[in-house]
Amino acid sequence: MPHLLSPEEYVALEQKLGVKHEYHAGQVFAMAGASGPHSRLQVNVTVEIGSRLRGTRCKAYSSDFRVVIESADLATYPDLSIVCEPVEPAKRFKHSCTNPTVLVEVLSPSTESYDRGAKFEQYRKLPSLREYVLVSQREIAIDLFRLENGRWVLHPFRGEDTVLSLTSAGIEIPLRDIYFDIPFEDAEQT
Repeated sequence: MPHLLSPEEYVALEQKLGVKHEYHAGQVFAMAGASGPHSRLQVNVTVEIGSRLRGTRCKAYSSDFRVVIESADLATYPDLSIVCEPVEPAKRFKHSCTNPTVLVEVLSPSTESYDRGAKFEQYRKLPSLREYVLVSQREIAIDLFRLENGRWVLHPFRGEDTVLSLTSAGIEIPLRDIYFDIPFEDAEQT
């Protein structure tokens, strides 16, 4: 039986190794690197959202900022987090947040089913979460799940002339800006 780590041991391990891991109920899982298109999309999303949030009550946080779902005993690193209140730190995980309003994941073939399924199921346990954004790296396509009247509703956005609306953060972004200079031919394949 593997040794289960406490949250404190997990944080110490990450600080020692300098490598990000997802934590779930005492087990740790190394997070893989990303392709060029994935990394470019992550930068574009961060720049476009970050610049539009400037001067608002909401703040964008990069993939280096850990999000903790305490009720699920899960700590992970979304590609981007938006927090629209003062950051509520996790009790047992240093340098972590428990109250994102919006979470963004850039999809990879190796993680897409997890991001859409089990991970989203865990994210929905966050009382603060209002929108969950999934960004395709194979085409100009974003799936936005928004909490509406207690239900998560899918809002698909397709094509460069479409405008993504993050109502909980009060911003809009044309998909052409998010997908600027993205080499689809180099995207990860299944």
